[in-house]
Amino acid sequence: MPQYAEPLSIRMTRTLLDVIRDCPEYAVGSRHSDDRVFHPDGTTGSDRSVSTLWKAPPAFIEHIFASICVLENSTIERALRRFFRGAIGLNLLSVLSSEAAA
Repeated sequence: MPQYAEPLSIRMTRTLLDVIRDCPEYAVGSRHSDDRVFHPDGTTGSDRSVSTLWKAPPAFIEHIFASICVLENSTIERALRRFFRGAIGLNLLSVLSSEAAA
């Protein structure tokens, strides 16, 4: 599968960006990431979307998401791909060799 040629860190970053991305084409009630993330309600035991816990997401969460979204920049992604390509391969080899020894 060609997507596995990419470093794991790049694939995980893309997945995280997909999770936090707003999706205006989705139905109302699932367009924003806090509508699609659920947390157990302590009183009823059922799951509630995180958006029901606040009127608007806290500012620090918005800042964190904005910082993560910088990673969508193609120049930054290319730099991360170059940086992690060798490191991830070495880590994967060491994990595989330690599992084989066990």
